[in-house]
Amino acid sequence: MKNFIICAVLLAPCLLLALGLDFSFDDATISSVDGELVYEFDLMLSAESSGSRLGTGIALISYNPEAFGTNVSGSGNVEVIRGTVLADNPPYPSFYNLIVNDNGPSTLSLTFEYMFSAGFGYPIGPSAVQLMRIRLKIQNSSASSEIAFMDKVMELQQFMDDNATRYSPVTASGSLDQTLPVELSSFTAAVTLGNLVSISWITESETGVVGFKIHRGQNPELSNASQISEMISASNTSATQSYVFIDDEIYQDGRYYYWLEISEFDGSTAYHGPIPLDYNSVVEGQNPPSILYNGIGKIYPNPFNPTAYISYGLSQAGRVELEIYNLRGQKVCGLVNGFLEAGTYKSLWDGSADNGVSCGSGIYLVRLRLGSRCFTERIMLMK
Repeated sequence: MKNFIICAVLLAPCLLLALGLDFSFDDATISSVDGELVYEFDLMLSAESSGSRLGTGIALISYNPEAFGTNVSGSGNVEVIRGTVLADNPPYPSFYNLIVNDNGPSTLSLTFEYMFSAGFGYPIGPSAVQLMRIRLKIQNSSASSEIAFMDKVMELQQFMDDNATRYSPVTASGSLDQTLPVELSSFTAAVTLGNLVSISWITESETGVVGFKIHRGQNPELSNASQISEMISASNTSATQSYVFIDDEIYQDGRYYYWLEISEFDGSTAYHGPIPLDYNSVVEGQNPPSILYNGIGKIYPNPFNPTAYISYGLSQAGRVELEIYNLRGQKVCGLVNGFLEAGTYKSLWDGSADNGVSCGSGIYLVRLRLGSRCFTERIMLMK
């Protein structure tokens, strides 16, 4: 009987330390880093209760190779940033060894271990803490960005407290699938015949998008850029759409960088860019650049009362229709209908319909047809 009591006392600390762990995902975003589209997310970790420290473990994450390619570690398409747990964070110095490698063509292996004796390691509790942030380069933006834990395999691994006591059970919950709302086929910037900057982009499909915004900076850091456009409404269609924004507010020569911001109905945003552009003002005696653009340029003022100027461009001669519609899809008036030579143009709308009756306050659609291509922008009349 005495021996049994002694054994029970010795085992008690081990039983108390054998707490469960739970892995989860958080803060998933799609953004542009150094001109490349990336998918970022946090790997989070929590324990059943407080009173223990993380020593060793391994996280296995599967991904869709159609979106990210295969063997992302070996191909250099993944970056792992140490989070709160793995960082050197006094008074809990980490000294973790973090190993990132491929555990198959579509599985990422993340091994972490504490390199010193027991008594060290990061304290884990019921509140989830960031283990690491993972950044995957997107190779195919139209494919599903699906991420998931290999939970059944992870349950069989050894996750240790102080490199001594095994955590049990180990669960890995949740998955991510944040497919891009826009399949973008091009995003370009060029100087027009009038020495303005034409920003154009073409989408192959759009889903759940509020619209687009243009940002401009003088270095390739998005945080230093400024928004230079209002919200440009999205079409949200599976058909190809073309958009143009004219930047007419550059007053100094130099290199500029542009970003395209995509705003979704769920409140999230994604960025494309930067694309660089070297701007040189026209020197006397030299011909201006010969690059023209297709589409609607700047509408000024917007909102307007009583008149607004609508600029638009043609890169080649052709038939042009410039019309105003209400939000019910009814034609309000026609501004241009005929054949025009290549160039940049500007039309005036005085807020009246074809019958001469003044339109009421509200949002209207400016629609430009150039042959088989159609461009649409919103305009607001405020009385």
